Amino acid sequence: MKNLTIKILTICVLLFGAFNSINAQVTLEHVYDFHNKQFWVTDIGNNDYKYVIVDTTGFSLYNLDHSPFLVNFVPPIPVYQAPNYYQISYITKSLFDCDSTNIEYVISATNHIGNFYIYRTDGTLIFERDTVKGPYCFGCGAGSIWSQPIFNTPNGAKLTLFNYNLITGEDSSLYVYSLCGTLPASMSEISIGNNYVEVFPNPTNGIINFQISQPNNQEKFKLTIYNSSFQKIDESNINEKKYQLDLKQKSLSAGTYLFDLRTDNKVYQTGKFIITK
Repeated sequence: MKNLTIKILTICVLLFGAFNSINAQVTLEHVYDFHNKQFWVTDIGNNDYKYVIVDTTGFSLYNLDHSPFLVNFVPPIPVYQAPNYYQISYITKSLFDCDSTNIEYVISATNHIGNFYIYRTDGTLIFERDTVKGPYCFGCGAGSIWSQPIFNTPNGAKLTLFNYNLITGEDSSLYVYSLCGTLPASMSEISIGNNYVEVFPNPTNGIINFQISQPNNQEKFKLTIYNSSFQKIDESNINEKKYQLDLKQKSLSAGTYLFDLRTDNKVYQTGKFIITK
């Protein structure tokens, strides 16, 4: 019995040592202030990886050792602020103008009503187009396609944008541009178009239903409805999976309407529906 007790104690000590060894491999490196911010890791070119932190004023870049690379940079256009809620993406060195002495970045609206800008951090405006958006889709083509606004081809990197007709409420033209550089293979800051909101019936002339799957259960979500001029006509806090909009109570005219699902600092999905009379 004594020998058995010694063996059991020996096994426990070995197991305890093994678990301690496993836990010791996870080491805290750094802590960032992350209140109302977005975070990702990106390759700005030639395997030069940076931590990216975006807030309502601009963005900051940190090296992999967490030392500052570019801190509290304020772009010329406000981000995550009404009415267009612009966002930052595609932070690179030489994708758009082949000048690796400056950081380049895209500012684009999170909805259809907005412009697409490419700036350098020295203030130079490289490109601008009104009322356009870069297409994105994850799972198109029967699940076979991941579509992004910028992609590499054997003929170089391409930028695709489509414009939105405010009068008809439809996408009317798709533009394809050639770019100077190459999109880093690890570029990952472009949002994937998850379908969190289903709208039915669409078109409708009565009550329209919104079936909502909240992206997470840690934030408070709002569903906001706009007319084709992007004027807010309804906004509701989302506490359940279903939301109904009675068109007769709102006295809405026929036409195309927009909606978005958002939190205070991020837009998760945009879409549109049509009212008929």
